[in-house]
Amino acid sequence: MKIENSKLKTENPEFKIRNSDTYPILEKQTEDINRCFRCGLCKTVCPSFEELKLESSSPRGRVQLAQSVLTGTVDFNRAVESRMLDCLNCMQCAEICPSDVRTDRIVLAARAELAKRGRLNFVKKAAFKTVMRRPAVMNTAARAASYVQRWLYEGNTLAQELVPQLAGMEDKHFPVLSIRQTLSRWPEINLAEGTRKMRVAYFIGCATNLMFTAVADATIRVLTRNGVEVLIPRRQACCGIPVYSSGDYETAKKLATMNLESFSGLDVDAIVTDCSSCSGALKHDIDELFGAGRFEKPVYDLTEFLVNTIDIIQNSKFKIQNSKMRVTYHDPCHLRRGQGIFREPRSLLTMVPDVEFIEMVDSDRCCGGAGTFSYTHHDLSRKVGARKIGRIRDTEAEYVATPCPSCKMQLDDLIAHEGLSVRTIHPVEVLDAAYKK
Repeated sequence: MKIENSKLKTENPEFKIRNSDTYPILEKQTEDINRCFRCGLCKTVCPSFEELKLESSSPRGRVQLAQSVLTGTVDFNRAVESRMLDCLNCMQCAEICPSDVRTDRIVLAARAELAKRGRLNFVKKAAFKTVMRRPAVMNTAARAASYVQRWLYEGNTLAQELVPQLAGMEDKHFPVLSIRQTLSRWPEINLAEGTRKMRVAYFIGCATNLMFTAVADATIRVLTRNGVEVLIPRRQACCGIPVYSSGDYETAKKLATMNLESFSGLDVDAIVTDCSSCSGALKHDIDELFGAGRFEKPVYDLTEFLVNTIDIIQNSKFKIQNSKMRVTYHDPCHLRRGQGIFREPRSLLTMVPDVEFIEMVDSDRCCGGAGTFSYTHHDLSRKVGARKIGRIRDTEAEYVATPCPSCKMQLDDLIAHEGLSVRTIHPVEVLDAAYKK
């Protein structure tokens, strides 16, 4: 991971573990737990603590709970479970911690212990253990759901009011599933325009494949236009981040193994993905969290690949238009803190003459999406997101760009809830639109 800071190497006296046999995954986090000296600096940046105002919902509170579970001081009861689940895993605490404590890793380990004990949400368990382990089944189920959504939900005012309320989500705005998914829209091999400079394997990601197909279209067009041949492996599966973030390390490792096999032996220079969560998972998490291994080829987030690898800024020319797009940018947590990537997306946006870029205050503050968090903790997610939407409103931008599908879903929901005339967009869509003019 790319979280870097000036750190104080201060440690607490080592505590005596009594439950290492009972909680082996959490026990692996002992070194991090021991480094926390409870300064409380993490409380100043934690989104969930800011809303809940509970010491136990602060990062240091979660660390203390984990320590208490290992020492046998407290049982891993529902109260402890609740505190581990209301963490957004945004890594803001890890970024600011003077002792380099990875509270996000401690929380994930605690969730893994919960999942081992059968305390994984029933709906998630059913989805993870059945549908997500079988990409073909997931694609078929999503296609069927897209028809139901269009026939019975979209344009049906009563259904759009009733369904979110029955689910306890007020006026939740749900993303629209695509009838023609990305994997069925493009051939396996997409040739580069002109002289081929590189050949990459494209990891699409579930949301881009099933919902945001326009992002995939833009990615493939921009890459091929810039001399990059794009190979799309057909057997790729979910990156696993929604799965292991919920604690199901077993299924996440199976998904990681499937992807490692699908991308093994390919005649490519690199693996590229336009989803910032996927790039973080493929680069670091699948190996660091549960030891699945690493890919044979380097993995790049699309934004860093375009700027740092093929130097698109020097090689692209766009036609100057008379009107400008007013665009601001939201930093996804898993891109900025997880990978240290924040200059590259801004470079892509500002290279286009049509773009009037407005920097947002607190652009790297968590939007409250956090994958499935916005569905399992809707109220808290909305409260965290309200602060972000206020910053977007202050920019008076027409578009908010972000390369994270989870952030896009959250921002779309917040924008619809607030009635703002703002559209979300991926930075690569801005480039693609400029090429087509």
